[in-house]
Amino acid sequence: MTRGMHLRHAFLLGLCSCVTTSAPQAHHSVLGFDGRRGLEVSGVVREVVWANPHTVIVVEGDHGERWAIEGEGPGVLMRLGWSRQAITVGDRVRTVGAPARNGDHRVRCDFVQTASGARLPCFPTRSL
Repeated sequence: MTRGMHLRHAFLLGLCSCVTTSAPQAHHSVLGFDGRRGLEVSGVVREVVWANPHTVIVVEGDHGERWAIEGEGPGVLMRLGWSRQAITVGDRVRTVGAPARNGDHRVRCDFVQTASGARLPCFPTRSL
């Protein structure tokens, strides 16, 4: 092999390792949630974190427990009809979604329903 071929192989090896090491950071898995079980949480909103990669609504449940309700990022939620004012601190909400597999008080929401009855989807529906 010539020196040029060695350099080309070294470059390709380096490029491949960069691609494979950055891929897991680009994907935010939902494997931490049990999609086979549904969980309903109702309570009062205590905090809204409108940020990427996932919007989080912290709810104080009816029994005093705190729940982190996780949805898509702000861009996706806005395309689904949300706005920053859709849910604010002090609002009463109800959500249904997949509970955390490890038992934490976290839910990957299917939708959030406001006190007025508006039902806001937490992720886009997929058609086959």
